[in-house]
Amino acid sequence: MNQLQGSTEMEATPGLHTQTGNAISVISEVVTAEAHPPGVLEVETTVELSITRRFAITCLILLCNLIQFTSMFSTFAGGYEFSRRLGVDVAPGKSNWMAAAYGLTQSAFVLISGRLGAIYGHQRLLLVGALIVVFSICNAFCTTSVRALTGMGGGILMPNAVAALTNMIPPGKARNFSLATFAASPPIGALIGTLVVGTIFEHTDWKWFFILV
Repeated sequence: MNQLQGSTEMEATPGLHTQTGNAISVISEVVTAEAHPPGVLEVETTVELSITRRFAITCLILLCNLIQFTSMFSTFAGGYEFSRRLGVDVAPGKSNWMAAAYGLTQSAFVLISGRLGAIYGHQRLLLVGALIVVFSICNAFCTTSVRALTGMGGGILMPNAVAALTNMIPPGKARNFSLATFAASPPIGALIGTLVVGTIFEHTDWKWFFILV
């Protein structure tokens, strides 16, 4: 009886239907706005890949990061010698552009490339990071500051590599191990770069370092 009376009252007041519909619409808009606030980027979902492909891609990303830190720290260890063989007058207390160029541009492009990766896709930016290979080879045939351009590749590679790993590998031991290995690549790359550049200076021309690394 109460339900019948309530329905009769609603039929008698047609404006009540409109008010109720408007209230529901407003509530749904508020819930949607809270779930997707303006100005906040949506996080990419984890990419579904087979274990074999995921392992292969992870190894390639880690290897790229290791190589770029090997190249970066090599000029810290052999910066003066590089500059001397390029005909630059170097001495203690003088600035060494050869050692600073890579780290300067890498640090400058990390934040920019991370934002670009969030907009256009981290996988696409990783492919752009292949510029490090092009400019590294150019270092072997140029006597100018192409070394600074090589740091652009490293700056594009770093943030997008981390994002790609976290998007591709689900939470768990595999992701923790991959990120830990990624974080270990700077000191390992520094050791490898120091040994390789010292060996090349000792036995052959400096250009071979940039061709190999």
